[in-house]
Amino acid sequence: QELEVYAKQKGVTNIVFLGFRDDIQNYLAAFDLFVISSEYEGLCSSILQAFLFKVPVVATNAGGVSELIGNNQRGLIAPIKDYKALAQNIETLIHNKQISKDLCDQAYQFSNYFSLKNITNQYKLIYEKIIITIVSIFLLVNFS
Repeated sequence: QELEVYAKQKGVTNIVFLGFRDDIQNYLAAFDLFVISSEYEGLCSSILQAFLFKVPVVATNAGGVSELIGNNQRGLIAPIKDYKALAQNIETLIHNKQISKDLCDQAYQFSNYFSLKNITNQYKLIYEKIIITIVSIFLLVNFS
């Protein structure tokens, strides 16, 4: 709410403050930029969703954000509570479309690792290894 008041005071009217949403995928296609300024975060699935929609990401280095963004490979990261760095990263992506595009391309490729098909294949490989191990142990115990 403070940000909304601040934006109005500064005459900024072309920003929408959505707050917490669990249906962010319904909005991402319309975004020019995705900014997440959390102090605390787990593995931020909304960043992965932004990657899938090729929306450039600026975030604070909270929780698992750095694992997703890498070393500014798939988005830009600012230290937590460093609002000047956050603002600088926002300006960088707004004013440099090539950097923005390059980051989005890398992010999109990375997001495919988290696709349902890939995750399913990873689980399949894990289960196959477990089954092979169990069968091997069974054979060793019973036929040695």
